[in-house]
Amino acid sequence: MVPHDVISLLVTNIVFTTLAFFTVVARLYTRFGILKHAGIEDYFISVSMAASFGHLAGSLFRCIEIRYGLGTPFNTVKHKSLFVKALWASVPAYYLALLFVKLSIICQYMRIFKGVTFQRTYKICKILLGVLAVYGCWTVFGSIFQCIPVQFFWGVGEGSCMNRLAFGFANAALGIATDILIFAIPIPSIKSLSMSKTKKIALGVVFSFGGFACVASIIRLKSLYTISISHDISLSAIECVIWSGIEINVGITCSSISTLKPLVRKTFPRFLSSTNRTQKAEVQVREGSERGLIRSTADCDSMNGPNPIRGDKAV
Repeated sequence: MVPHDVISLLVTNIVFTTLAFFTVVARLYTRFGILKHAGIEDYFISVSMAASFGHLAGSLFRCIEIRYGLGTPFNTVKHKSLFVKALWASVPAYYLALLFVKLSIICQYMRIFKGVTFQRTYKICKILLGVLAVYGCWTVFGSIFQCIPVQFFWGVGEGSCMNRLAFGFANAALGIATDILIFAIPIPSIKSLSMSKTKKIALGVVFSFGGFACVASIIRLKSLYTISISHDISLSAIECVIWSGIEINVGITCSSISTLKPLVRKTFPRFLSSTNRTQKAEVQVREGSERGLIRSTADCDSMNGPNPIRGDKAV
């Protein structure tokens, strides 16, 4: 019988990965098929999606191919070496997916917030881009070469390994810090964008979805602590694997949703046209009210104030 936790892992990771995949497909169709123009952020998100599939494959392999190894006592796993190899492969896939989704988001910010008005935001993005590149290389290559030689990770030969828990906690803490920065960067700049208030609110809502990725990172950090005090990684790693998948795929989905407006406009032209008409009507009403207020003020001034021309004639 399949453990309940394993079913939760499979369903959660498959659902979130599928959702991310369809949003990426829609994004790429929008960029390449409709706009005929793609940016580097679109290529980055494609790499992230591929790595997300790698992370999912590692989870499925551990759960299904090795007699549901994840979520059962490690001493009952028949092919322990294969289980540990799948674990080893899924970790760099996780870090690679996370790195490229963050790079994609920052590049997207740099495309939106450019010009004299957003010089400060643009500089912050460039600095963060460099920090992410260094941090990402460390996490990916560090996870690959946790043990020297690599095969010592699954118990072949002799060698040495770094402190895996310290590596995991340090990377998780840095990941949360970068998540918070990425979430906070666009908030002050949205006010300065030349668009209607409704569009600014909608854009802010889309960006705020990224806050859920921060929450997922924090919950994953808690699950790392659970692993650190457990004596059986195959039993205790379920929650960490679940939230790792959620963190990656929510980031991919949120990054892609904000690019889909041309696709929505093409698919539902009446919806967007009615929305635009409503916004234009609101602007016209507001401008009309302002003009009416100006005229009313002028009329009041002419009625209540002195009239120097008439005064001169009276004299």
